[in-house]
Order: sequence, then C-alpha cells, then structure tokens
Amino acid sequence: GFFHRLKRKAPNHPASHTNNNITSNNTDDDDNNNLGEQPSKPTRLPPPHTSKTTANKKNEKRLKKNRHGFGGKSAKQMYIEVDDAAPPLTDTLRANIGECEDVFGEKVCDQVFAKLWAHKVNGLIDIMQQLSSSITAHGMGKVLECIVFAVKDALLSRREKVVEKAISLVDAALNEFLRLSLASSAKKDTPPPSSSSVDAMIGVMADDLMTRACDVGARGDAPSTALEVLRKMSVCSLEKVCAICLKPQKVTVHWKSGRGQLVVIDMLISRFDTVSGKDHSNARTQVNLSSVVFGIAPLLRHAKGEVRTKAIEVVVKCLKINAKETKQSWGLHEKHNANIIREIGRRL
Repeated sequence: GFFHRLKRKAPNHPASHTNNNITSNNTDDDDNNNLGEQPSKPTRLPPPHTSKTTANKKNEKRLKKNRHGFGGKSAKQMYIEVDDAAPPLTDTLRANIGECEDVFGEKVCDQVFAKLWAHKVNGLIDIMQQLSSSITAHGMGKVLECIVFAVKDALLSRREKVVEKAISLVDAALNEFLRLSLASSAKKDTPPPSSSSVDAMIGVMADDLMTRACDVGARGDAPSTALEVLRKMSVCSLEKVCAICLKPQKVTVHWKSGRGQLVVIDMLISRFDTVSGKDHSNARTQVNLSSVVFGIAPLLRHAKGEVRTKAIEVVVKCLKINAKETKQSWGLHEKHNANIIREIGRRL
C-alpha cells in the first residue's frame, strides 16, 4: 500500500525513457531506489556568444580608467573630465604670474592656477603638450621662467596627482633644455640656452624634490621621477644643486627631509666625479668630497634609525673614495662617537 503509492508519485527511472519494455524482476530494489530520487533538473544552456572577447573587455576597462584620469603608465597624459570650465584669473593673481598668459595662453593659465585639482592637472598636461612650440615661439629662458610660476603653485597642492604632473612637466622641460644644449654644442653658430632659468627652477623645487625622492609610501612614479629630475638638474647646473643639497641639516630635521637629502647625495657621488680638498675650481663638473661629508655629518646622529643607516652607507662610500679626506671632514671623535665609528668600520 504505502510504498506502491510512493512509487506512483515518484518519476520513472531514467532507464525507462530509453527502453520502456525493460522491467525489473526485483520490485523491492526498484522501490527502495526510487524513494530518494528527485526530479531531473533541466540542462542549463551555455550563454549566447558575444563579440566582446577577454582582451576587448580588458581594453574597455583600461580606457574607462584612463577617462577618469588614473591607471597605469598609459594614462599619464590623459585629461580628467570636469563638468565646468575653470574660472578666469583674478587681477591680483594675474599680476603675480609673470608672462604665463602670453606664453601658454589664457585658458591654460585659468586651469593651472584654478583651485580645483582636476583643472590644475589638465592645465599642466596642456603645457606639456605645447612645450616645444612655446620654446620655439618665446625662447627657452622665458618658458622656463613661466614653468617656475606654474610649478610653484602646483607643488602646494595636497593632491598627489597634481604634484606628479608638476614634476613630470619639469622633467620634460629639462629634456628640452638638454636637447638644445647638445644641439648648440654641435653647431658652433647656435648659442646655448642660458642656465639662469634652470638655477631659478632648482631654487624653487630642490628642497621639495629631496623630500619626495624618499617618499616610499607614495603611489605612482613620483619618488623615482623626483630623483631623475634632480639628476638632470645636476647635469644642467651641478654647482647650484650641490649648493642646496649639500647644505648641512640640523640633527632634529624631519626624517623624510634628512633621508631625501642622503638619497640625493648618494646619487651625486655615484653619477659625478668627486674632488678632494678645498678645490672648488671645477664645481660645475665635480662634487667636492669634503662638502659631502660635512653635509652628512649631522645626520649620523639623527634620532631615526633609517636616516642613520643611510648616512653610514653614504659615509662608507666616501671612505672608499678618499679615507683621509672623509675622516678629516666628518667631525666624529672616538670618545663621544665611538658607536658610530664602530658601525662605520663594521660596514666598511
């Protein structure tokens, strides 16, 4: 009674669909097997074929990122979508930006000196796009002077994207300066571009670039780009870079500024020739070793371990160049600085 009623309600065994004439002699086994059988689920068909391949989807995602102004290296020169145009400059601001409007144009300056960070990024990109034509029309000196005004304002921004674009703009300007310098050296009748504008740019940016050169927590390529810009500045005017970057810091200086200075000094003694003693006659092509050690000495006693470690590393390199000159300039005494001297000797 009960099992037979369950059998009538339960679906047929799959085998019965193929051959209805086959019957089982053991009805008890069939009853037991059919008790737990559930209705078969319909077969799920594969999704319809679409024309978008995996590569197309990735490209579409990348382009979507680029439209919003972030992403990988391919998105560096992408503009950021802004609903409203940048407001016009005030008379007070226009009087403090030199000849920027004459060189870059009114709309570009409205963006560069606007309060909204997206406008600043788009304006800096516009300057990079028209850099070659601006140099041809107005000359390298005037363009570099105007870039100093634009970069000085952009470096005050709290947005990393604005600072990154400002550093990239300076990098592009230095590339053009070096290109014209090489071209003038090849052609004797072409005068080389003046380095006075580069000196002004170094004076504005060097301290901030030293800090950003060691900013390990920064996103993107800002630290490496900042160090590369300082290297190119050194090629243009090594004497000016050394005058700023080799200036002795206080022991209580912020650790980022201290470590940034050491990163730059390490780059200088690795990329350029060094000269010992008080000889400053070749300051435009050589780095004075005694000035290097004198600038590093306070950082050997810094409270931050990362700064002390980097300072000892640079001192060891100086000892390998000229041990006598280094020991005469570092100002360490065996009685008061025994631990520092011992650590330097251990790493030597």
